[in-house]
Amino acid sequence: GTADKFNLLGNPYSAAISVDKFFNNSNNTDHTTGVIYFWDDGGSNFNNLRAGDYVTVNSMGVVGTSDVGDGVGGVKGTSAYNGHVLTMQGFYVEATDDGVVSFTQDMQVADMNDDEDFYRSQSAENRATVKLSLGNEFLYNELLVGFDPEATENIDYSLDAKKLSGNENLSFYTKRNGEDFAILALPALSGESIVVDLGIDLLKDGTYQLMVEEMQHLPVNYTVELEDIALGASYNLTTTTKITLDLNTAKVADRFKLHFKPAEVTSAGDLESPQFAITTATKSGLTIAYSGTDERVLLYNMQGSVLIDETVRFEDATGRLSVPLGPQQVYLLKIGNEVIKFTLD
Repeated sequence: GTADKFNLLGNPYSAAISVDKFFNNSNNTDHTTGVIYFWDDGGSNFNNLRAGDYVTVNSMGVVGTSDVGDGVGGVKGTSAYNGHVLTMQGFYVEATDDGVVSFTQDMQVADMNDDEDFYRSQSAENRATVKLSLGNEFLYNELLVGFDPEATENIDYSLDAKKLSGNENLSFYTKRNGEDFAILALPALSGESIVVDLGIDLLKDGTYQLMVEEMQHLPVNYTVELEDIALGASYNLTTTTKITLDLNTAKVADRFKLHFKPAEVTSAGDLESPQFAITTATKSGLTIAYSGTDERVLLYNMQGSVLIDETVRFEDATGRLSVPLGPQQVYLLKIGNEVIKFTLD
């Protein structure tokens, strides 16, 4: 009918249940979106600001809110999620059609009810994810963008999560095809540039902090940039993790975009970048010319394995990496934001 399709459920067992097993149940797969929404009251209210909002969980990750009394440095709902729903804990699911949601005995997890936390972050080891937060000393909201080989441009079960906004003071989300998302899943990055529209709803103008809460498993040659259309500015979130923004309620709706950009890499055999050069490359290592002093250097093979991740001291603009290198293999060397690709003859 005219309902919004969100149904309030509760864990019926005297033990915690596994969220993953709840998602993987065939009835739940057939009749829900594979997302659960917990209410987090956010601690005590501050003056006329209501603190609470939803913590959103699916297979891609978790985003949430924080204790309003402690501000952006406070206890965040996402840092307390533990992959389980405790006894009598209530949560919302969104129905995709009429049907039955199942709770089964095998969902139960022993020895969880002594855990005082409702939530703690999940790991997604094989997915590239970026989690951003927006907040001030009283309010806080998160969104997550993830890249997964099984994701499509459509809404995918337990990978995408629509935004369920529970706080009129602040809502932070991504936008795609006319829908708002707390968690947005996209196909795995494969060398193309991706643009994601961001949405912000505010009740009051003010100064807010946008922060990078998580950036995991991105390909080494990708950078993430925040575009501020109103100011004509861009911020490299790969190196800048906190940005102060003055936000106006009337001008914030379409102000920001998130860009995922592949870095310019040189062709094999060209051993120079604008910032550094490989002067010698042998089977026992590299000699690098660089004008800096102490710099973090990363070396990858094309399978994504990290061969070197260490701080190198460049004396007289020269540094040395001792690492076995094989002929006819392709490597990526990264110093700062510069990446070059090279092979040994």
